[in-house]
Amino acid sequence: MTQTLTPPDATPGTRPKRKLYEAVFEAIAVDILQGTLPTGSALPTDSALCTRFGVSRTVIREAIQHLSSVGLLDVRHGAGTYINGSRQWDLLDPQLLTMMGRTGTIGFVIDDLLDIRRMFEVEAATLAAKRATPDDIRALEALLVRMRDPATTEQEHVALNLEFHGLLVQASHNRILQGLREQLRGVLTVMMNARHRQADAEMRTVSTAMHQMILDSIRERRPDRAQAVMLAHIQGAERSLQHEPR
Repeated sequence: MTQTLTPPDATPGTRPKRKLYEAVFEAIAVDILQGTLPTGSALPTDSALCTRFGVSRTVIREAIQHLSSVGLLDVRHGAGTYINGSRQWDLLDPQLLTMMGRTGTIGFVIDDLLDIRRMFEVEAATLAAKRATPDDIRALEALLVRMRDPATTEQEHVALNLEFHGLLVQASHNRILQGLREQLRGVLTVMMNARHRQADAEMRTVSTAMHQMILDSIRERRPDRAQAVMLAHIQGAERSLQHEPR
């Protein structure tokens, strides 16, 4: 039976924003993430996949190459293609992490992601309290005003939350941390989206208050307090994410 594919982000009457092979990539990736294609099993042949998706062999090969690049597949030339276990997955790939969040399969790496966030963001807050310029502080203040606006939607609040943490890293004036933040943008986005699935109005109020305390610590040049408040903020995220499926 042929599976009908809609190219990702396509809408009727408009040109798809992404290519057809990405729709095949996502369909197979979901099968792997959800265990329909179990670890160690062979991927169906190109011919079988062409029949399933109603696409050309070229599209299938592009999708397989993409799946291999994020560690989901082990392509053994002349011996077939096999499903990799999670230890081989590229867990810093934003597209893969987003799909894991969407399919409810991200729970098993939540603790690892929180470890990374704790190491990265606590240090950024500490450095920002030592190095932030007046312009850095004004930018953070302006962002908090927008976060407090009751008209802000949950989706907008997630985006503002991400922007606040990005400005915080900029205020650290550490170029390596800034580069790491760009590498981890996908991780942070997935984590914050996962947290906001659990959020209610009270949690949002608490989160905004914690951001204000972080900013106050930076403005007052209190790195120890900035460190402690950021750690408490991340521990709050840990508690809100504890119900993610494992």
